[in-house]
Amino acid sequence: MAIASKGSCNLCGKVLSKSGMTRHLSMCGDSMPSRSAGSLHLVVESPWAKEYWLHLAAPVGKPLQDVDRFLRFHWLECCGHLSLFRTQGDTYYSSKFEPGDKTMRVKLGSVAGPGSRLAYEYDIGSTTPLTIHVAGLRGSTPDGRVQLLARNDDPGTLCSACRKNKASTICVECENGDRKGWLCHTCAAEHDCDEDMRLPVLNSPRAGVCGYTGTPFG
Repeated sequence: MAIASKGSCNLCGKVLSKSGMTRHLSMCGDSMPSRSAGSLHLVVESPWAKEYWLHLAAPVGKPLQDVDRFLRFHWLECCGHLSLFRTQGDTYYSSKFEPGDKTMRVKLGSVAGPGSRLAYEYDIGSTTPLTIHVAGLRGSTPDGRVQLLARNDDPGTLCSACRKNKASTICVECENGDRKGWLCHTCAAEHDCDEDMRLPVLNSPRAGVCGYTGTPFG
């Protein structure tokens, strides 16, 4: 399969390697606020499929819930599953399981700062985990909401059957985390499994899981 190592900066349009994007964004746009930081530079990655990554600017005064909503809307949402953030000492849920559970209404700046790391999970059953690293400080976002700074380009995963063409369909019955069910248009037409058990290939770590069929970024 092809693994993308590059992505596009949403601020200036430059195409850079995965490792170079963090360095680039430390100098691109309002990356060095003159007085106080308005937002945190978040690097979001999939630990299972490292070709998928996002760079976000998230306002420090907004709740964790806003980051959750951004990730759901642009990368993960399929069936309204529960989600959570984990810091070194606490867990914050999208909704309470038991009395006393902490929720995502807490402000981002109170639980994270430069150099800190968070773990995130969407869907406690068929879980899509993400890691979040705070790469630095930035100024305020243009509209006061979570802002996309950069993201990976389409990985262009190859068909697991012919190994030549780009995959466009995922057979859920054959997929078991090894991408053996990722098929191009031609091979999908010849595939024996039920067509109702197929999902589209999308630029997201949620591709092929549950009922995920895409979002504006997908």
